[in-house]
Amino acid sequence: MKMKKHTLLQIFILALFLACSKNEPKSFEYWDDLANKKRAEITALTQSIPCSNIEEFDIVSTGGNYYPVHLSIIEKFARIKLELEDILREREIAGSREGFAWAREESLLPNPPVRKVCQNSKPLLIYSHDLSLEEVNLELPIWYEEIKTFYENVSCNDANQWTGRYILFQNCSIEAFAVHKTVGKEEMDNKLDVYNMLMVRKMSLEKTKCESGFPSEKLVKNQPVICEAGKPVVIEN
Repeated sequence: MKMKKHTLLQIFILALFLACSKNEPKSFEYWDDLANKKRAEITALTQSIPCSNIEEFDIVSTGGNYYPVHLSIIEKFARIKLELEDILREREIAGSREGFAWAREESLLPNPPVRKVCQNSKPLLIYSHDLSLEEVNLELPIWYEEIKTFYENVSCNDANQWTGRYILFQNCSIEAFAVHKTVGKEEMDNKLDVYNMLMVRKMSLEKTKCESGFPSEKLVKNQPVICEAGKPVVIEN
C-alpha cells in the first residue's frame, strides 16, 4: 500500500512538473534560434528557383531582411513570412521580459538592397556594404536626384497626408524630404533608406566620424509637414 502511494505521489509530482514546464515562457534565446531557422528556410526557398531573368523576382522585406522572391513561390513565401513574424513578436516579448538591450545607432536604419541581379543562375541582392567607394560615389547622385524629383508633380493640399524624413550627408548634416502617406510611400521610403545606407558606407570607407554623434534617431524619426504654395515643407526640429 505504501509502495502504491509512493508511486502515485511520484506520478503527481511528475505531472505537476510537466504542467509547469509547459506553461513556462520560452526564452529570448529559444525564439532567436527559431527565427534563425525560419530565415534559413526562407533563404532555401528563395534560392530554389533558378535565375535567368531578374525581373521575375520581387524584393520582399520581412523581419529586417530582404529576399528575392519569384512569383511562382509567392504564396508559400507569404505563409513562411507570417510564421517568422509571429516568432519575432514572441522573441521581442521574451527580450523585453529578460531586459535585453536592443541594438541602436546604424543598426536602427533599414538596409534595403541597392539592386538585384542574377549570379551563377541564382537571384542575388546587392547591398551598399557590397560596393566599393568608387561604386558608392557613382550611386549617390543618382539616388539623390530620384529623391529630389519624386514628388515634383504631387501637390500638397492636406499636410496631414504627408510626413517628413531626413537623409544624411558626409559632413553628418541632414536634409529633410516630405513623404506622402499614401502616394508612392513605400517606394520613396526605400529610396531614402538606400541613400542613407550608401552614405553610411561612404563614411565608413572614408573613416568619417560625426563629432556630435551619429544622427541615427533623426534618420528614422518622422517629422511634421506643412503645405506652402502647394508644396510640402518639413518642419525641422
